[in-house]
Amino acid sequence: TLWVARDITDRKQAQAALARSEQAYRSLFENMPIGLYRTSLDGRILDANPALVRMFGYPDRDSLLAIKAVNLYMDPTYEERFQHEIQKQRVLSGFEAEFRRYGRSSFWAEDYVRLVYDEAGNPLYYEGSLVDVTERKQAEDKLRRANAALETAHAELQEMFAHEQILARTDGMTGLINRRHFFELATREFNASLRYQRP
Repeated sequence: TLWVARDITDRKQAQAALARSEQAYRSLFENMPIGLYRTSLDGRILDANPALVRMFGYPDRDSLLAIKAVNLYMDPTYEERFQHEIQKQRVLSGFEAEFRRYGRSSFWAEDYVRLVYDEAGNPLYYEGSLVDVTERKQAEDKLRRANAALETAHAELQEMFAHEQILARTDGMTGLINRRHFFELATREFNASLRYQRP
């Protein structure tokens, strides 16, 4: 009888430890500042933490869970790319995509996701996190546009400088080399011939 009581005690302690572990996991999941999710293999959202609900702008968790993951992409080809990459690698790190918010505005995020398997090696679901990178993408876009504007301005300045050189060397009325430029060229050639003793 004493052995049975000890066996039940061990089981109760194991159940209590499991409950504490699940509670700690749930607390971590609920309070993380980045968006965490779990989706089924066919794209149903199984779980989402409050940060993910806020990121997508949904009024509550249930309304987000009612949406299929493919409908959260601004462009459905992101889902095709995601499926191709995750099947090939099983883990994705920094998969960038543009997502659709509840109010139809968009944002960019990096997806960090892994495919979870059972003990027999069968895929069960996806677990992942989304990090909003909209500000970084906007800064990169501004930098790209600024660089393009600088390159255009540089090309225009070079063109203007070349034109000014032509104007400085030619007579405005005749288009022929002007006397001053002619004498500069002649002097340079004369000095070169003296230096290298050319006729």
